[in-house]
Amino acid sequence: MTSEVISISPGEREDKLVWQFTTNGIYTVKSRYHLSKELECDLEGETSVKAKEKQAWKTIWKLRVTAATKMFLWRACNEALPLLANMRRREVVEHSSCLVCKQEPETPGHVLWGCIAAKDVWGQGVMKVQKLSFQSDLIFDIWSRLIEILSSEELDEVAVTMRGIWSRRNNVIHGKEFKHPTPVHQHAKAELVSYREALTEDLEVKLTAPDAAVNSKEERIGIGVLIRDHHGLVIGGLRANRTLKGIPFDAEANGLLLAAAYKKIFDEESKLGDITGSGLGTTDEEVGVGTQNDIVTQSRLLGNEEYFRSCYLVNCP
Repeated sequence: MTSEVISISPGEREDKLVWQFTTNGIYTVKSRYHLSKELECDLEGETSVKAKEKQAWKTIWKLRVTAATKMFLWRACNEALPLLANMRRREVVEHSSCLVCKQEPETPGHVLWGCIAAKDVWGQGVMKVQKLSFQSDLIFDIWSRLIEILSSEELDEVAVTMRGIWSRRNNVIHGKEFKHPTPVHQHAKAELVSYREALTEDLEVKLTAPDAAVNSKEERIGIGVLIRDHHGLVIGGLRANRTLKGIPFDAEANGLLLAAAYKKIFDEESKLGDITGSGLGTTDEEVGVGTQNDIVTQSRLLGNEEYFRSCYLVNCP
């Protein structure tokens, strides 16, 4: 039965003892020392340490910031940013000095937190952050300290600011202007406010159609007129495309004038029993409204007519 559970070597080899905590299987005092330390950590609270690490990772995904900011912070905490210190370890570059201060190796903790240029940005942000003095080359260590001190809203601002500092660093690499700390901080705050407004449940976004279709380049406008009966049903319509140089207000005025003239023609044709020319395909040339210069004059003439005193015109954007 034992031979079915443990395979026995076909050769006539003697059994031997193997120490599983070394790569070669040979027992050493050093390996026993490290093993005892690990066991002590298990007894003294390694679970609480791991719990804190898990909490640090969870706070990243619970931030009220954009997905791009969360992913950036996750990469920074995992030491996955393309920094010179990381690339030098891989023998990609020869020098790893910070591109901004030229004083220390370009590590994640230095670029986003400890560099003089980064401190100038942090000096304009959260007051609690300004008073912090701890340093580390690892962003994860810094983030773990911050979550113990700052509120959730303050952590949101820190995350967005870190990404802004990183973007400024990349601009230097690509030969762009090195931004002053003030616009970097202001842009981070504006991005945070914009994102929070987008998440507001009570925010109502309504699509507002343009008041008038104006083609400024070709100096033309588009006008649409509908005539409804007392039930609200459409009984007539007009499409108009004409030359007009002006602002949308001029186009609206022209449209109201066109609607008034068209209503009169429509009613006259209806009384005669001939409404074939007043369908949805009618054009403004058939109505005969003048150009922009004639709008005021024609409006006064139409307003003096007894017919239009009983009409109700509405501009529907």
